[in-house]
Amino acid sequence: MAHRALRHGQALIHSFLALRKAVGFIGMVLPFVLLLVHGSSLGSVSEGYYTAGAALFVAGVCAIGMFLLFYRGYDQEDRIASFVAGVAALLVGQEPCGCGPKRELALLWGWGPGYDLSVWPRIHFLAATVLFCTLAYFCLRLFPRSDCPAGQKNPKKQQRNYVYYACGGVMVACLLALFVHVWRPWLGPQGVFIAETIMMLAFGLSWAVKGEAIGLLNDRAPASPPLAPTPA
Repeated sequence: MAHRALRHGQALIHSFLALRKAVGFIGMVLPFVLLLVHGSSLGSVSEGYYTAGAALFVAGVCAIGMFLLFYRGYDQEDRIASFVAGVAALLVGQEPCGCGPKRELALLWGWGPGYDLSVWPRIHFLAATVLFCTLAYFCLRLFPRSDCPAGQKNPKKQQRNYVYYACGGVMVACLLALFVHVWRPWLGPQGVFIAETIMMLAFGLSWAVKGEAIGLLNDRAPASPPLAPTPA
């Protein structure tokens, strides 16, 4: 029974890590998939809603949102942050931005004459801001935390923390650049898309590292005695 319980626990851990990796992978590849499907440049990642890759955009963002919505983390702070990020991601996927050709507003969920350009794009923009701010918060505060006693250093954990801090810093810098662009456009026709893509790459990398996708940054697993086979 003990061996079976241990195997079950290990299977759950592997599944949890695999989900983290999957979320990171979706975040990293989504902008490039949208470019590939669309076949030309985009003004922003959210403009993918109005392209042939609209279903991929909504599915990818909502998949990230659903994972974050039910991500438990380690404590209440993790759970609150992931819930906020999950709700924000679902809003980003469901509320079209104000970019793109307006004639295609009915592309997915029946948006048409009822799409108020003075309301819905602002909800999309606010949700995207909350999403990336929360993801940066994960990198800068939640992911770097450690269970190691004070005074004890884990070199691999420190290396992972450098990655988290770098990813969080990149997201904050891109957010600031986008906020400045809203008031005084300076990023150029594809500048917003590039900044958003960089943020998604940083988000994806941080979650891939958290999911132990990069072996060089993982802790060495302690040796354990082989498990006896369970009876058929």
